[in-house]
Amino acid sequence: MPSENRVVWIDLLKFFGLLFVILGHINSPASQFIYSWHMPLFFFISGFFVRNPSSFGDVIKFIKNDFNRLMVPYFFFSVVGLFA
Repeated sequence: MPSENRVVWIDLLKFFGLLFVILGHINSPASQFIYSWHMPLFFFISGFFVRNPSSFGDVIKFIKNDFNRLMVPYFFFSVVGLFA
């Protein structure tokens, strides 16, 4: 049973998107067609979950949080990759 906060049609879009990603990566005859739209589908879905910052302070907080969440692991694994 889905929770109150879930949007069923978005979950279905994600399911079909993931299914088509798998079909595209197993080199099916429809791979070129699948590659033409499966990534834009995920960007479209992610747009539903982006919050609009209401002030400049919110923008700075958003950038700092994303930097820590994304770039710190990126730099860490880049250094590990250089030594490997």
